Amino acid sequence: MKARTIWTLAEQQAEKAKATRVYESLVFSELSLDQALSRLSTATTTDKSDGEKGYNPLEVLACLVVKDRLRKHLGSLFVGVVAGEDNFANDAEERENEWRTTIEAARALGGHVEHFGKVFERVWKSGALLDESDLAHEGSTDNGVESEIKALLLALVLYHRLFVQDSCDSPSSTSTLMSPPPSPSSKASLKRAQMLLTLRTALGNSVFEDVDVVQEPVREDIDETSVPIGLEDAKDRVVDMIVDVERRERRSITP
Repeated sequence: MKARTIWTLAEQQAEKAKATRVYESLVFSELSLDQALSRLSTATTTDKSDGEKGYNPLEVLACLVVKDRLRKHLGSLFVGVVAGEDNFANDAEERENEWRTTIEAARALGGHVEHFGKVFERVWKSGALLDESDLAHEGSTDNGVESEIKALLLALVLYHRLFVQDSCDSPSSTSTLMSPPPSPSSKASLKRAQMLLTLRTALGNSVFEDVDVVQEPVREDIDETSVPIGLEDAKDRVVDMIVDVERRERRSITP
């Protein structure tokens, strides 16, 4: 009973301080007391600190909530990019407000959580303008949700580079092969083969089986996008595109 009273008081205080501590508001809006206790009991050493910086229990919960939100946002972004944003903009304003809130909370927490928030913002706003080295950060791990975040980031960046034309050439945001296959012996061919392999590996992460990330189309005049599409559906579309590219390139080198 005492724990619930303290939790309620802290929730009320966080609501009053909403303008300056957005991550506290996220914790209390997304977790019950029982959920908070459960998350704290399973938090890792990395969750509890970032290098020399130690987090208090509320900040630990905030880091966990923010990373969960980043994973969900990235999944939604991936679905939207693969399916075509023009056809999946039903809740665009509300969605982008949520994304900005998460980024703001990540900045306030600092450390590797802030780093993931910044990388997400860059991918959201610039697509492929990201290097794989941006995913490496001291203090982050390759386990659990952070591994899933990295897989989603890699998939987004590589999908953009391989299959999305420049927006000025493709205003409808339709995904196509970026360019005709280069000669089999060229460096460009080898590089693209490695990118395709890395993309396929990223798509093998279990995060792409998340059934909760689903987007409803707002246009029903296009048969291909007239039904809801989920993260696993988007992954399957990209895998099919990879297979098609590989098949065409094999045919191009066959005598």
